[in-house]
Amino acid sequence: MISNLTKPAFFIFFAFLLFACSDDEDFVPMIAGAYEGYYYHSTPTTRTLPVTLSLSFDRRNYSGISEDTLQQSVFMGQFSVEGNEVTLTNGYNAIAESRWSHILSGTYRYEIIDETIHMSRDLESGGIEGFRLERKDQY
Repeated sequence: MISNLTKPAFFIFFAFLLFACSDDEDFVPMIAGAYEGYYYHSTPTTRTLPVTLSLSFDRRNYSGISEDTLQQSVFMGQFSVEGNEVTLTNGYNAIAESRWSHILSGTYRYEIIDETIHMSRDLESGGIEGFRLERKDQY
Protein backbone atom coordinates (compact mmCIF):
# COMPACT_ATOMS: atom_id res chain seq x y z
CA MET A 1 0.00 0.00 0.00
CA ILE A 2 1.32 3.42 -0.97
CA SER A 3 1.44 5.89 1.88
CA ASN A 4 -0.31 9.25 1.72
CA LEU A 5 3.07 11.00 1.41
CA THR A 6 4.29 8.84 -1.45
CA LYS A 7 1.31 9.53 -3.73
CA PRO A 8 1.89 13.32 -3.99
CA ALA A 9 5.62 12.75 -4.48
CA PHE A 10 4.88 10.28 -7.28
CA PHE A 11 2.52 12.72 -9.03
CA ILE A 12 5.01 15.59 -8.72
CA PHE A 13 7.74 13.38 -10.19
CA PHE A 14 5.42 12.28 -13.02
CA ALA A 15 4.47 15.90 -13.79
CA PHE A 16 8.15 16.86 -13.87
CA LEU A 17 8.90 14.05 -16.33
CA LEU A 18 5.97 15.08 -18.50
CA PHE A 19 7.24 18.65 -18.83
CA ALA A 20 10.89 17.61 -19.17
CA CYS A 21 10.08 15.27 -22.04
CA SER A 22 7.70 17.60 -23.84
CA ASP A 23 8.28 18.44 -27.50
CA ASP A 24 10.52 21.48 -27.91
CA GLU A 25 8.33 22.94 -30.68
CA ASP A 26 7.34 25.61 -28.17
CA PHE A 27 10.97 26.45 -27.44
CA VAL A 28 11.64 30.16 -27.78
CA PRO A 29 15.29 31.15 -27.35
CA MET A 30 16.22 34.07 -25.11
CA ILE A 31 17.13 36.14 -28.17
CA ALA A 32 13.65 35.85 -29.70
CA GLY A 33 12.27 39.28 -30.54
CA ALA A 34 12.59 42.23 -32.90
CA TYR A 35 15.77 44.29 -32.82
CA GLU A 36 17.17 47.45 -34.37
CA GLY A 37 20.81 48.35 -34.33
CA TYR A 38 23.91 48.21 -36.44
CA TYR A 39 26.53 45.97 -37.97
CA TYR A 40 30.20 46.88 -37.56
CA HIS A 41 33.41 45.59 -39.09
CA SER A 42 37.01 46.50 -38.36
CA THR A 43 40.49 45.24 -39.09
CA PRO A 44 43.76 46.18 -37.42
CA THR A 45 44.13 49.04 -39.95
CA THR A 46 40.58 50.00 -40.97
CA ARG A 47 37.15 50.52 -39.50
CA THR A 48 33.99 50.73 -41.60
CA LEU A 49 31.03 52.93 -40.78
CA PRO A 50 28.29 51.05 -38.93
CA VAL A 51 25.39 49.86 -41.09
CA THR A 52 21.90 50.28 -39.63
CA LEU A 53 19.71 47.18 -39.76
CA SER A 54 16.62 45.56 -38.31
CA LEU A 55 16.56 41.89 -37.34
CA SER A 56 13.86 39.62 -35.96
CA PHE A 57 14.46 36.25 -34.31
CA ASP A 58 11.40 33.99 -34.04
CA ARG A 59 11.66 30.40 -32.84
CA ARG A 60 14.44 29.10 -35.12
CA ASN A 61 14.20 31.65 -37.95
CA TYR A 62 15.56 35.13 -38.47
CA SER A 63 14.76 37.85 -40.99
CA GLY A 64 15.83 41.39 -41.50
CA ILE A 65 16.70 44.32 -43.69
CA SER A 66 19.84 46.39 -43.94
CA GLU A 67 19.80 50.10 -44.54
CA ASP A 68 23.17 50.04 -46.25
CA THR A 69 23.04 52.85 -48.84
CA LEU A 70 25.56 51.02 -51.02
CA GLN A 71 23.94 47.61 -50.86
CA GLN A 72 20.55 47.46 -49.21
CA SER A 73 19.34 43.92 -48.74
CA VAL A 74 16.58 41.77 -47.34
CA PHE A 75 17.63 38.49 -45.76
CA MET A 76 16.29 35.51 -43.83
CA GLY A 77 17.47 32.16 -42.59
CA GLN A 78 17.65 29.85 -39.61
CA PHE A 79 19.53 30.18 -36.33
CA SER A 80 20.42 28.05 -33.36
CA VAL A 81 21.71 28.95 -29.92
CA GLU A 82 24.11 26.87 -27.88
CA GLY A 83 25.73 28.26 -24.77
CA ASN A 84 26.97 31.75 -25.54
CA GLU A 85 27.06 31.23 -29.31
CA VAL A 86 24.46 31.79 -31.99
CA THR A 87 24.84 30.16 -35.41
CA LEU A 88 23.16 31.82 -38.38
CA THR A 89 22.45 29.95 -41.60
CA ASN A 90 21.58 32.24 -44.48
CA GLY A 91 18.62 30.66 -46.22
CA TYR A 92 17.79 33.55 -48.56
CA ASN A 93 19.27 36.85 -49.59
CA ALA A 94 17.47 39.22 -51.95
CA ILE A 95 20.74 40.17 -53.65
CA ALA A 96 22.81 37.17 -54.74
CA GLU A 97 26.13 39.05 -54.75
CA SER A 98 25.40 40.83 -51.48
CA ARG A 99 28.05 40.90 -48.78
CA TRP A 100 25.24 40.10 -46.35
CA SER A 101 25.29 36.45 -47.44
CA HIS A 102 28.70 36.23 -45.74
CA ILE A 103 27.81 38.44 -42.79
CA LEU A 104 24.61 36.67 -41.82
CA SER A 105 26.05 33.18 -41.77
CA GLY A 106 28.37 31.46 -39.35
CA THR A 107 28.84 31.46 -35.61
CA TYR A 108 28.95 34.54 -33.38
CA ARG A 109 29.54 34.91 -29.65
CA TYR A 110 26.63 36.67 -28.04
CA GLU A 111 25.84 38.40 -24.79
CA ILE A 112 22.58 39.97 -23.64
CA ILE A 113 22.86 43.06 -21.48
CA ASP A 114 19.49 44.50 -20.44
CA GLU A 115 17.57 44.85 -23.72
CA THR A 116 20.66 44.82 -25.97
CA ILE A 117 22.26 41.85 -27.67
CA HIS A 118 25.94 41.98 -28.62
CA MET A 119 27.04 39.48 -31.28
CA SER A 120 30.64 39.34 -32.53
CA ARG A 121 33.24 37.08 -34.09
CA ASP A 122 36.94 37.29 -34.86
CA LEU A 123 38.02 37.36 -38.50
CA GLU A 124 40.97 35.55 -40.04
CA SER A 125 42.40 38.94 -41.02
CA GLY A 126 42.76 39.84 -37.35
CA GLY A 127 39.67 42.01 -37.36
CA ILE A 128 36.30 41.69 -35.75
CA GLU A 129 32.73 42.00 -36.97
CA GLY A 130 29.48 41.98 -35.14
CA PHE A 131 26.12 43.44 -34.30
CA ARG A 132 24.83 45.61 -31.50
CA LEU A 133 21.05 45.27 -31.44
CA GLU A 134 18.47 46.80 -29.12
CA ARG A 135 15.25 44.89 -28.50
CA LYS A 136 12.17 46.65 -29.84
CA ASP A 137 9.55 43.95 -29.32
CA GLN A 138 9.27 40.56 -27.64
CA TYR A 139 7.52 37.46 -28.95
